[in-house]
Amino acid sequence: MIGNLKSFTTFVRGLSRLFPMAALRTKPEYFSAFLAGGSEPAFTPPATHKSEEKYRLFFENSRDALMTIAPPSWRFTSANTATLQLFGATSTAQFCELGPWDISPEQQPDGRPSKEKSREMIAQALRAGSHSFEWTHRRLNGDTFPADVLFTRMNFEGQVSLQATVRDITERRQYEKRLTLFRTLLDSASDAIEVVDPVTLRFIDVNDSGCKALGYERDELMSMRVPDIVAAPFSEEDHRRHDEQMRQSGRARFETVHRRKDASTFPVEISSMLVELDKSYLVAIVRDITERKRAEQVLAQSEQRFRSLVEQSVAGIYIVQHGRLAYVNPRFANIFGYESAEELTGTEPLLLVAEQDRAMVAERIRSRLCGESESVSYTFTAVRKDGSQIEVGVHGTLASHGGRPAIIGLIQDVSEKKRADEQIQRHVKEIEGAFMSTIEVATSLVDLRDPYTAGHEKRVGQIAAAIGAEMALDEHVIEGLKIAGYIHDIGKIIVPAEILSKPGKLSAAEFELIKGHSKAGYDILKSVNFPWPLGDVAYQHHERLDGSGYPRGLMSDEILLEARITAVADVIEAISSHRPYRPSIGLEGALREIERGRGTAYDAQVVDACLRLFRERNFALPV
Repeated sequence: MIGNLKSFTTFVRGLSRLFPMAALRTKPEYFSAFLAGGSEPAFTPPATHKSEEKYRLFFENSRDALMTIAPPSWRFTSANTATLQLFGATSTAQFCELGPWDISPEQQPDGRPSKEKSREMIAQALRAGSHSFEWTHRRLNGDTFPADVLFTRMNFEGQVSLQATVRDITERRQYEKRLTLFRTLLDSASDAIEVVDPVTLRFIDVNDSGCKALGYERDELMSMRVPDIVAAPFSEEDHRRHDEQMRQSGRARFETVHRRKDASTFPVEISSMLVELDKSYLVAIVRDITERKRAEQVLAQSEQRFRSLVEQSVAGIYIVQHGRLAYVNPRFANIFGYESAEELTGTEPLLLVAEQDRAMVAERIRSRLCGESESVSYTFTAVRKDGSQIEVGVHGTLASHGGRPAIIGLIQDVSEKKRADEQIQRHVKEIEGAFMSTIEVATSLVDLRDPYTAGHEKRVGQIAAAIGAEMALDEHVIEGLKIAGYIHDIGKIIVPAEILSKPGKLSAAEFELIKGHSKAGYDILKSVNFPWPLGDVAYQHHERLDGSGYPRGLMSDEILLEARITAVADVIEAISSHRPYRPSIGLEGALREIERGRGTAYDAQVVDACLRLFRERNFALPV
């Protein structure tokens, strides 16, 4: 832009050779007086020259804002139409009442006062003959804008003055910001981005990620060509495919191998496109696909292992698509009495189902294909190749095969399994009985240590289970609540019996021992693989939502739901029961306590369920 202003100045100076003028000479008294900051000698405007009309024509029709300033006041003495439009002046007379500092803010971006800096710029132009610089201007309505300014010293018929050429560079600044943003985005991209001359294949630009990936400095790459970094040159077929893609869409995607500066190589995926600016440029986005290639290799190995597992599986595996068996493994064929899987491929699956179960199986298949249920397990009577019937169990899931909906499932001969299930159920009941007996033993140990609170754990478990049922929790969770209540105080076995049964107030040290039972219970239970979080419930049943509990001061959702339920059940049982150090406060007193702490110490939903349980359902405290 400054170059354009200088060209315009040269043009203006050339005008002086077109029009007769007196010899160019500078009046020293103007220059020295201005530099000293004083007033100028009286100034008499030059006489109108014959060629002034021609000069005025160029002056007025310039697209740049042109204006002149002259001593002694160094205010504007003329301004063209572009100047009036740029600064929002209504007339030349209005504008010529101003000086350069009047169309500038109080200070420039560097912090210096505009008037002081204006005088400095004028002085430099007077000394050097011309001076170009950037300046912040202010329109008459108060808006500011950046501009390129060129001051040119003029001597017309012995009178020194300055011509100012001003060009609004707001758009240029915005463009520079966008360019800076683009450069920042380019260099912050995780993928390498290369700009290449499509004819010579020389690098024009490479972002930071590209330089880092290749191990070169940007200046080094600027002297290199694309073939210098390619470790796997294109074949003729590669070139043909690339050229075809570029012709069709102006873009191409392919894979190759790049070579780093240290001679190591790595696979890349390249997405390239032609971009037309002042000329054609090839822009390539280069992604290191080392990890992807490694993952593909692992996937291929996994696929091979998976295929081996499927083909050798002890369960029948099948795929149903478009009403036919699209795939069955050897075990599936074996279950149905066929010698090979190929015999069943393409068969209608309902032909393998006994007549009495076909409607049920057809409905199950339909519901999954329609999306009503994603997976389902059921049993039915199947017909083997020889016409014999067997009981089979099926688990099918809605999935995708070849990009189309399909049912993928497992099938097993459960004739023997049914008989085995009965035996397993007997064993499960025996195990459950043994487990509950173990829990009873653990509870008895605590009762023996603290006979004054005997039965507390069982009652807490029963209350907790009742609250869980009132909250409509899963049966499995409710069972866990009961068992957690039975052993929530198991950690008290580490507390001396005389402290547990002490009738008076506990000392601080004694209370710390009592508080330790939560952690002790967790340490006892954590290594046992229970189907419920029994150890965590023992650890957390004295925590409170507002963090006022112990031993860790947990808050809100940091506390398990089961622990929050056990905490309320524990408070209800403890307050309503007799203790060595106080008589029973009664059920209503216990309910008032949890009401008082609702939403602060105790979970609001748990409290509400407990209150309904006792006040609306008339639940009685366990004995």
